Amino acid sequence: MAAPAERRPPCRHHPPWRACPPRPRRCGDAPLPLADHLEDIQEPLFCLGAAGGFGDHGLYTTTLIASTNVTAHVVRRLTPAREDEDFGHGDPLYAADAVDQVRAPLARWLLHH
Repeated sequence: MAAPAERRPPCRHHPPWRACPPRPRRCGDAPLPLADHLEDIQEPLFCLGAAGGFGDHGLYTTTLIASTNVTAHVVRRLTPAREDEDFGHGDPLYAADAVDQVRAPLARWLLHH
């Protein structure tokens, strides 16, 4: 009789009757599952970041595109030492000051472009 198949522990993101999905790729893993065509992007780019979310980490991607028309806007209320308490990933939609901090700068950029 064959040995029973090894079961993975249930994944917290899936119902218990489903096995965990394969582990995500790590930086440096190759080949990538998608073609990398960032260098083909020539359109103007507005990069919006939230300091308590992805923050400045998204700025690197702006260096990989062909466009030289790049505007970066990272909303920061606190010092970098308090980044975990700062403007977060949901705040561009739900913060009381989202109009001033996010929507107004984006609207100005859109009108200019």
